Amino acid sequence: MLPTPSTTIVTVGTIATKTLGPITITHTATITNHPTAVTTITSITTLTNTHTITLTAATTSVTSTSTATVATVSPTGLAYYFYPSRNDDSDATVEIADLSNNNGYQDSGSVMNLNSIATGGLVLSNPDGNEYDGHDFAFIFQGYLYAADGPGVYTITSRSGYLDDNAAIWSGNNAYGNNWNPNNYDYLALFGQTKTATYTLLANDALPLTIFFANIGGPGTADFVITSPLGKYVDTSRFFVGDCGGGNFVP
Repeated sequence: MLPTPSTTIVTVGTIATKTLGPITITHTATITNHPTAVTTITSITTLTNTHTITLTAATTSVTSTSTATVATVSPTGLAYYFYPSRNDDSDATVEIADLSNNNGYQDSGSVMNLNSIATGGLVLSNPDGNEYDGHDFAFIFQGYLYAADGPGVYTITSRSGYLDDNAAIWSGNNAYGNNWNPNNYDYLALFGQTKTATYTLLANDALPLTIFFANIGGPGTADFVITSPLGKYVDTSRFFVGDCGGGNFVP
């Protein structure tokens, strides 16, 4: 007398129970994987005279779906610190040394587009709309350059013919706290010069920045053009994020 055979296939749930004469075959299966499993028994052949059963192995196909959650950052602009009526900004390095860790600013706030800052004659309307003498002044901007257009190379350029008068940029650890000074900037652009800083950022990177801009008599205009992996932007609004109260920067 033949023993009762059984076959176990790893899949989801109980597929079927079939009774073939005196022999019962039960297929029981379990899959712990979450994707959908499809199981097919291709053939069952019963030879009654010889009591031989041939069972073609079941096939199981599994389809997996992967999802990824990507963090997004909303631009908030850079913090600014405004120093009007400067008397020593004819020498940019002296000005930078004087402003480093100088809490004597007259006004502060945030700005989205750095290139919106211009005197409009000899009157400066700062980002919050307050007006000051536009002859001599300086700004310090602080926050992060955000990789808004994905991973790749980002540049910031101050251009001759647009910048009036001086600009400088510090990045990374040099932008924090007491670190920025006249000796460790990424670039210093004086009137009539074009200077570019280049940064390679990963997706969702935020690079610490401190930026200096000063005017020396007469009209003044900031110029910081950003080139991302997707193009060139005079409006910098999408690329700057504030410190969010982290306390990493010191004006």
